Amino acid sequence: MSAYRSVPRFCLSLAAAATLAVGVAPAPAVAAKKSDFADRCEELRKPFSKIQNYRKNQALKGALIGGLAGLATGVAVNSGKNNKGSVLPYVIAGAAAGGVIGYVAAKAQQSRNREEVQRAIAADFSGEVGNYDPLADKIVDLGNCRREQIYTVQHDYETQAIDGKEARARLVKLESWVTKDDEAISGAAGVQTERVAYYVRAQRLAEGARPQDTEAQDANFSYYTDPALQPAIQVTTVDESGAVIGGDPVAAPAATLFVKNRNGVNLRDQPNTGGRKLAMLPYRASAEVKQSTTPGWYEVRWNGQSGFAASTFFDGTLPPVAAAPVAKPKKGVRKIAVRKPKADTSSPQGQAKSAVASRNAAYQTRMRSAAETSAQLSDLRSSLT
Repeated sequence: MSAYRSVPRFCLSLAAAATLAVGVAPAPAVAAKKSDFADRCEELRKPFSKIQNYRKNQALKGALIGGLAGLATGVAVNSGKNNKGSVLPYVIAGAAAGGVIGYVAAKAQQSRNREEVQRAIAADFSGEVGNYDPLADKIVDLGNCRREQIYTVQHDYETQAIDGKEARARLVKLESWVTKDDEAISGAAGVQTERVAYYVRAQRLAEGARPQDTEAQDANFSYYTDPALQPAIQVTTVDESGAVIGGDPVAAPAATLFVKNRNGVNLRDQPNTGGRKLAMLPYRASAEVKQSTTPGWYEVRWNGQSGFAASTFFDGTLPPVAAAPVAKPKKGVRKIAVRKPKADTSSPQGQAKSAVASRNAAYQTRMRSAAETSAQLSDLRSSLT
């Protein structure tokens, strides 16, 4: 059933029918659909619990063992008590540093060379990498469903399928469901970041990095960040008929776009308004752009210079010499799509890059989806005022 389809239901009571029978017209009324408004996106929250609780029992066990578990296992292996199962001493935050170092030390004691250590770690974490990979897509599914439901309430109200009182009651429910969505996504994303951070630090140590050089989580993520695996996130606005009526021009990791702002756009050295101005791209200028890791900002190359610029000032079509009057934007549901380049996970380094790319994709998708849902709720609130 289409999320946009809304048919008013009119019911005449016996009294109203009697009134019509004597030729007196009833007072006009807005139809009200009540008591059948349910959370249609509830099922789409369930995968986040599954992702968050992956190998939960092993995690609890590892937390009790502590950081020396890896070293103890390595000693046992060398003394002839070889446990051929995967060694994954999961640890709680307070023991994370010792845990990962002990884990890598154990793997080193069981391996003949550094490459074997890296492959053993990659094998241990392949299940987790696969578990977290769909997270960005799940965020997209839940967010699109929720925004559809928000827009349906707005559409029903504006077409008088429901009255203002019912629409406001539904808004309250929607706001509570959005909070539940955010909590579910946050829980899964937090565990993903924690586990990927553990994994890539282990791989850096296995490659020979000194422990003190692997303590910064962001540095470890950057080490395994591959620009070729940067996701492309596109937002389109769809009306009740399903027609696309607006959205982002970028649907691929990179494209040539044009400056649509009559006053031009600043090229900055950082993806924020506090970044230093490098240049001013004039109206109608063409530039090579790709999505950055910061929502709302593009990485831009123009006239031999590289930097960042706000994405709202670009379009895929060359604007006219004389700017046309700005049309009032049409209302619709904001739909998000994410494209993730396929990663080569045949090597330990490739799997680590894939894990970081999945984490980055989930983070960027989460930020963009939250912003679009907030805007969708604002549309509904504006309609009710």
